[in-house]
Amino acid sequence: MIFSAARWPTCIPSCERPAGPRDERNKMQTAELNQNGNRFGASLAPIAADWRQRFIGHRKIAIVAKAPDTVRLAPWNDASWSKWILNDMASLNEAPNWDACFEVHENAITSASCGTIHSQWLRKQHGKPIVTNRSHADMPDCVPLPVDEIVNTFGRYVTNTVSWMLATAILLQPDEIGLWGVNMAQDGEYAYQRNNLEFFCGVAFRAGIKITIPDGCDILTAPFLYGVDGERMLGKMKVRRAELEQRLSQARANETHWTTQRIATEGMLGELRYWHMYSGAAD
Repeated sequence: MIFSAARWPTCIPSCERPAGPRDERNKMQTAELNQNGNRFGASLAPIAADWRQRFIGHRKIAIVAKAPDTVRLAPWNDASWSKWILNDMASLNEAPNWDACFEVHENAITSASCGTIHSQWLRKQHGKPIVTNRSHADMPDCVPLPVDEIVNTFGRYVTNTVSWMLATAILLQPDEIGLWGVNMAQDGEYAYQRNNLEFFCGVAFRAGIKITIPDGCDILTAPFLYGVDGERMLGKMKVRRAELEQRLSQARANETHWTTQRIATEGMLGELRYWHMYSGAAD
C-alpha cells in the first residue's frame, strides 16, 4: 500500500504547549531553518546541523522492525533505500544490511543482563549512526535521539521505538518512508503503541511524504469503512456470532450429556468391582 499526500498543503500546525525557556531560542533557529526551506513552516523544531550530517542522503527511509511476516519483504538489496533497524537486529545478525540503528532502551545499553553480545556491539565502531536515548561517551557511533525537536514539534506523545524512528525520519523531510516488520496487531503492549504509530503516519502523510506499507501489514487498515459498508460487515458479524453461540450451546449440552454418562458408567463400574471383590473371583 502506498499513501501519498503530495497534493495537500504541507504546513503542519504545531501542538499547543506552555511557553518555556527554550521558546526564544527555538524561534530563532526555526526561522533560520525556514529560510532554507522545509515542509513544516514555523512548526518545525530545530535539528542541530551536526545531527543532520549523519543522515545525508537518506531520501527514502525504510523503517524495519521484527514482525516476521513482512520483515522479509524489506528492500534489503535496494540501495536507494536507507535501512533503519532497531534494538539488537544487527548484533544478532537479523539484518542483512543497515544504515542506522535505534536503541533507546537504557537497560539494553547499560545492563549486562540484557546480553553481552549486544552491549559490546553497541560500543564498537560501525561507521553508521547508532541512535540512543541520550549521549553515551563509550559508544563511538552514538547519535542522541532528537527528543526536544520531536516533542516541540509533535508534542509529548511517543509510545514506542518505531514511533521515535518515524518521528525522526519526518523531521529529516525525506521523499518516502516505508514500514516493514511492523504490525502491532497483538493485544497488550502493541495495542496502545499502534495508535501512536498511526498518528505519526498521518503526520508524514500531511507533510507530503509518501508512506509505503507492505501488503499483509495491519498498520493503517480497517475491517470496513464505517458508515459506508459497515452495515454489511455488521450483518456478517451478527450471523457469525449467532452461529458460534449455537455451536457453544450445543457443545455445552453435549458436555452435560457425556458428563452424566461418565458419572453413571463410573458408578456401575464401581459397583461391579465391589461384587467382583466380594465374590472372591479371580481377575
